[in-house]
Amino acid sequence: MKFTSLLWLLAFIGLLALVFVIEHELSDSKISDTEVDSIKVIEPPDVMPGIYIDQTITPTSAKNRRELYDDLLKVCQEEQVPLKQLTAKQRSQLGTMRLQRWIDGNITAYRLESWDYQLAEPQETPHCYFELISRGRHVLIEADGVTGIHLNDNQPYQLKPLSNIDASLLLRSPAREDVRSSDKMTMVAGQPCVNSSIASQDEVKTCTWSGGVEWGFEPRSQAIESVLTAPQYQLFRSIILKQTSADNSVDTIMTNQFVIGEPLDKKAFTPKAATALSSQNLQR
Repeated sequence: MKFTSLLWLLAFIGLLALVFVIEHELSDSKISDTEVDSIKVIEPPDVMPGIYIDQTITPTSAKNRRELYDDLLKVCQEEQVPLKQLTAKQRSQLGTMRLQRWIDGNITAYRLESWDYQLAEPQETPHCYFELISRGRHVLIEADGVTGIHLNDNQPYQLKPLSNIDASLLLRSPAREDVRSSDKMTMVAGQPCVNSSIASQDEVKTCTWSGGVEWGFEPRSQAIESVLTAPQYQLFRSIILKQTSADNSVDTIMTNQFVIGEPLDKKAFTPKAATALSSQNLQR
């Protein structure tokens, strides 16, 4: 009985920590729309090549989620109860997110999926059965409107008409400025990007894709504090290929793959269910 109480106390503390992190992200996410002083309009070409980007996002809370899982697993092992632990790959996913973006002509889509753990429902016999869960969204933006799936419960969005901002993601309005001769350039995932240190956040560094200026992608951007709570336009107005912070104050962004000018898998645009159990099970 003591073990069961301790086990569920640890699990409850972990859940409270997760809820706190989510609420903190929602309340603290600040989006800046500071305009540049010098504007240079770049006319977009008639045809933009297809683009696919696959990134790993590591929020500031990721390390904490893995540590909480390890602590709970240790208690289960010490008590020698029936155990089903996560695989090494699943453990590495805890607290992280995968961001995928597809841009092709007048169709744009993105999928943002994050992973965490939960314990299966308690039974009469004490046991520790860990399960991987997902939350996030898969969104399709096209001329007919915006559709998608909530990965939290795998329920579809209702079709929504395009807002002005949504429409701009399809039309790719001209970029406001070009790359400057003074910019510090580097390559990430085979693509050129502009290195920047955020003026208001000394410890934050970004590298923003500079190869899409002619198609309306800005070569500079504000840091994204929380990708999970960032509005759609911020994920497409410019493409941050890499983001780091020495003080762990913003999400870390790393680009795994950047494909441009090759045929895209049209089926990938279509919203699909979560890859793990939906996070609605957190409420069980």
